[in-house]
Amino acid sequence: MKKLPCEDLFVLSGNYRAIFDNYIARTEADELWDKTKDFDKVDKFCERIKRKQESAVLLNKSNINKRFAKKKFNNYETFDKTTRIAKEKAIDYAENILAHLAFGTNLIIEGKGKVGTGKTHLA
Repeated sequence: MKKLPCEDLFVLSGNYRAIFDNYIARTEADELWDKTKDFDKVDKFCERIKRKQESAVLLNKSNINKRFAKKKFNNYETFDKTTRIAKEKAIDYAENILAHLAFGTNLIIEGKGKVGTGKTHLA
């Protein structure tokens, strides 16, 4: 393990500072630190919590209907070639979102007037 300049997680880790107000997560990070003294492990734990917190804020700001909040690519079921391709395109767009934003490309999902094809789920 590398030598750290101090043992104060608040000083060492921006990820720890980001979750500091989350008492439960901070307590878990402190316990992990006390148990392992492995800075990288604790920092990665804090980063995961920070990302979950950021995701929750973004989801809340998105005004997505609660009915669709749990919709994910892994629980979207395709039922024909068209829905399979739509899922593949949506996954590609999400995985490469920064490139798509940089180039100004968009993803438009249309269902030819059909209800229940999964357009909102994929969006």
